[in-house]
Amino acid sequence: VVLGLSDDIEEAMNLFSRARTLAAYASFPDRWKAMYLSADALIFKGMKSQSTLDISEAQALAQIAFDLCDITHFSRGRVKATYATSCHSLYSYTGSEDLLHRAISLYRDCLAASPAQDMQEAVTALSNLSWSLLLRFRALGQIGDLEEAISLLSSCLDTIPRSYADYHNLLQNFANLHG
Repeated sequence: VVLGLSDDIEEAMNLFSRARTLAAYASFPDRWKAMYLSADALIFKGMKSQSTLDISEAQALAQIAFDLCDITHFSRGRVKATYATSCHSLYSYTGSEDLLHRAISLYRDCLAASPAQDMQEAVTALSNLSWSLLLRFRALGQIGDLEEAISLLSSCLDTIPRSYADYHNLLQNFANLHG
């Protein structure tokens, strides 16, 4: 762990917890935001510490944030992506197929809703969807999931420039699909 990183994470978690307490009133307009930011931080913390408890709490908060965020709000896509990531992450610890199916469905929605001008958002959704499809293929053996994952990443690699910042990560994901 980087020096001070765990202290920073703990301080952030304490601040988010206080924000959730202040936002507990149903009439508070940004209540969803406190839940979303807490979930995002808990996913990071849980993945670093491999804590199922943190990931589980993140998933619950992300679902609440998603349910509370107005359908027309410009951040709803990011809230949905965090909810999907929390489901995907929790699946990694629990093996619950329901969580994986939910993550795939949410990632599909994120991909469909990502703005054409936001390549980063679309590539992230596509990469996460592909990875989730690979996990489902490994769990259930449905060849269609593997074929879809390969097709999605292949078309992405054909579309984005090689100078794209995360191009190497996409290539690694593509190699993982074939390995």
